[in-house]
Amino acid sequence: MEKFGENIKNLLHIVNPVNEYIIENVIRGLSFYLTQTNEDYHYNETYLNDNVSDYIAFIRELQQREKIVMELFETINTIRDIDVNSLQIKIEIDGIWCIKKNKTGWTKDYIENGSLSLIKDSKKEKDPQVHITYILSSRNSISVINRYEEYSINTNIIDEVIRKIKIFCQIINGYGDSKDENEKRDYAEQII
Repeated sequence: MEKFGENIKNLLHIVNPVNEYIIENVIRGLSFYLTQTNEDYHYNETYLNDNVSDYIAFIRELQQREKIVMELFETINTIRDIDVNSLQIKIEIDGIWCIKKNKTGWTKDYIENGSLSLIKDSKKEKDPQVHITYILSSRNSISVINRYEEYSINTNIIDEVIRKIKIFCQIINGYGDSKDENEKRDYAEQII
């Protein structure tokens, strides 16, 4: 696993109610240590300390979104009423996670060179959004849909994503009015 994914895994396991106090004290101790012993550290002691509560809140947000991703992955693995075997499906969530469908099945991983910026920016909103990019193509790699959408974190994201995947699969597998790839793409864009 590349470094970004390893760092996300580490962040997801740092904060729990038992160790928040410990984390706060470790950061305060590290801040004190750096200001006293490292002449290359150009911040005062309050710089890290002022960011502790935001850091813990961010990790809690990351944990909440990881639960959504896990639930989505588990639900996607149970899709049986549509033919996804002829398709390549990639769903990117918040610029961090990626769920893919390929010849061997569904996988969940972290996006290579991902970014925390979508979650960081979303925290500023009154109604935080989960950012999802659908990249869907037929087996012959003709890109049919590359679509970005935002969902309120307070809605049932799982059902909406599954609904969109099912519609896409029906279109690609021939339920649209046309077999022409461009017409299917246009049709898919209209109803999704």
